[in-house]
Amino acid sequence: MTKQEQECMIHLDKIVDPYTLSCAHTFCTKCIQDFCKIQLQNKNSPLCPLCMSRIEGPWLQNILRQEVQPDDIEHRLDLAGPVRPTADDYTKPHAPVKVPEERKVYKYFCTNCLKGEGQIIDNPTKAVCTCGYEFCIDCFHEWGNSNRHICRKEEKAQCPKCYTWNEFDKTKTGVTCIVCDKKFCRFCKANYWSSHPRNPFFACGTFYSKATDCYIILAIFVLIFDILLWPSLVLIAPFRGSGGEDNTKKPCKCCSPTTFLIFSCLCVWLLVFIGLNISFALLFLYPCLAYRRYNLLSSRAEARTQSRAQTRDTFTNPS
Repeated sequence: MTKQEQECMIHLDKIVDPYTLSCAHTFCTKCIQDFCKIQLQNKNSPLCPLCMSRIEGPWLQNILRQEVQPDDIEHRLDLAGPVRPTADDYTKPHAPVKVPEERKVYKYFCTNCLKGEGQIIDNPTKAVCTCGYEFCIDCFHEWGNSNRHICRKEEKAQCPKCYTWNEFDKTKTGVTCIVCDKKFCRFCKANYWSSHPRNPFFACGTFYSKATDCYIILAIFVLIFDILLWPSLVLIAPFRGSGGEDNTKKPCKCCSPTTFLIFSCLCVWLLVFIGLNISFALLFLYPCLAYRRYNLLSSRAEARTQSRAQTRDTFTNPS
């Protein structure tokens, strides 16, 4: 069983409640239902997300069941018109055609010849179409003359509702889908609103970032360094041991008043330096720890929800 057969290529996770189309591709029933409903609402002919084959009326009736009336399905298919390549088709790879000796041939939508003919994969990301056009199979942009291609896939965010890839402004966190008008966070895919949680060192407050752990380690290191720095002044202090009957500290005879002045200025400077370090360390440490705790609690809650769903499915559909 291939990876595509094990995973639902719509939500990119393990298939739950599988449903197989007439083209032999399998998806989650809920995923393919939502996918077809969105395509029909936008007056598009529902196509298989993998091979771009048309999902016919009877199959749509079985997929959507009682949620959409058969007459409404046929009416919307008539409004959609014939199947034709769209601007979003190139983001969906076609099904594998054949696997020769060492060179794999796949069907990807070519933006140059507007056909889904077989392309030869020269390396893991570069494809050569039968028309001679070379492009990246991750971002589907032209490969260019250079052997080193800069993939533009990271410049697009996928809508969690209709799964359309949208270009976004790097200076903003929110993205508005060009198809369904859903506004979502390009990092965590959650609904985006004005009070969307934010991390002080990252644009999104719910998206895990390794930078947070680095800030925590840096803050702890600064605190330890400051704690050890102040006692170390005793080693360079220009004083000798106790002397006299009053048991007071006496300066070394070799030390001049200038030395004491320099040492005093050094102590004041270090005191200010340590105070600022501790302030900045706590400023970094507290929100990062709170952010890490939030992510930990969120992951635990999500795990409990999935566990309950699996338990419910086990009792509902015993095998």
